[in-house]
Amino acid sequence: MVSVRLSAGGGGDRDAARRLASRLSEQHGITAGVMVLDGRLWVRVSAQIYNEIGDYARLAELGKARGGKGLSG
Repeated sequence: MVSVRLSAGGGGDRDAARRLASRLSEQHGITAGVMVLDGRLWVRVSAQIYNEIGDYARLAELGKARGGKGLSG
C-alpha cells in the first residue's frame, strides 16, 4: 500500500476528498481511499489479488491527463 499526494493547487478538505472518491468511482470505476493530511489530498493505492497492473496504469494516466494538476484538478 502507498499513499500518493496529489499535486493540485493549494489543498483540500474532507468534502473535496469525498468528491474525488465519488468521481473516481462513478466516472472511472476506481475504488481508492482519498484522505486529507496537512491540508492536502492524498490517494491511497493498495495491491489486491483481484487488481491487475493495468488498473494501476489507468489510475496513473488519469493523473497525467489532468495536465500535471493531479486527479483533483
